[in-house]
Amino acid sequence: MAQTHVYSFVKVDKEIYRPLLPIVIINPINNLSQIIFGLLDTGADECLFPKFIAEQLKHDLKSDSAEFCSNQGIGETKVDLWKHPFKIQLMSPDRKTIVWKSKQCLVGCTDHDNVPVLLGCANFLCNFRITLNYLSKKIIIEIP
Repeated sequence: MAQTHVYSFVKVDKEIYRPLLPIVIINPINNLSQIIFGLLDTGADECLFPKFIAEQLKHDLKSDSAEFCSNQGIGETKVDLWKHPFKIQLMSPDRKTIVWKSKQCLVGCTDHDNVPVLLGCANFLCNFRITLNYLSKKIIIEIP
């Protein structure tokens, strides 16, 4: 039986609302976790975390154990990433319970903090049926 959850867009500036979801990011090596809002990014193939997530959860960003890759960003820009193991959990709209848990996955982390937590297709969006209703500023997520 599918679960359906309705989230409201989050106001980030005077008239700007974004499709942000409350999530828990976990380092499966030490079980440290961080509750944060992640931006639904339908144009991103994979999830992406800023540097502070890796640091707060005690991953050594550029360690030899990290998988390095350079991805295409917006336009011609290349983005260097160091992939580390994480688990992602989706919180309920009231942020009181966990409604979905990912398996352990590798997520690329940047070496700067000028990007939000991006929730891309691989490891996140591909697990749900998502409706973004910009008129009502609602996110409808169906979990199979």
